[in-house]
Amino acid sequence: SLAFADADDDAGGAGPAAAWSPDAARARAGAGAAGSGAARLPTREERRAIVENMKDILVPALRAQMEGSRFDDVASRPGAPVQFTLAGLSLESFHLDPSHVAVSELTPTPPSSSDDLPDAVFQVSVSSAALSVSIARWTYSKTSGFPRLRDAGSARVGVSGVDVRLEA
Repeated sequence: SLAFADADDDAGGAGPAAAWSPDAARARAGAGAAGSGAARLPTREERRAIVENMKDILVPALRAQMEGSRFDDVASRPGAPVQFTLAGLSLESFHLDPSHVAVSELTPTPPSSSDDLPDAVFQVSVSSAALSVSIARWTYSKTSGFPRLRDAGSARVGVSGVDVRLEA
């Protein structure tokens, strides 16, 4: 199970940013509800700790997963007036500064039954991201009509200043 905790937490995890995991939530719900077994929502402090730890965990993980990624070749569909291929696509670099990533809780959704844990809705906003993609080989050709064209080569594409917002 996933657990989020601050480095400042004591071994008992009783601080305001105590670890939160599905198992820990169930255990606390059972203890806090006099054995009723009803799950409770994490406290505001626990949710804040989860949100902050998400950023600290996800940004390096995303960067590690993205850099060096290879993508399937891309080609025009047969019969298109201009035929093209992009082969050997790879992500050479991916820059994402954690200070430009904001993770926030939008709305907690109550559990649908006493056995379910609540779903939380988060918004992740990324600003000033940059990436560089290498295209090992590109080709295009227009073999009908006028003018007839054909060329090939390699390329490197850089994109910077990308802003993205994801709500999940």
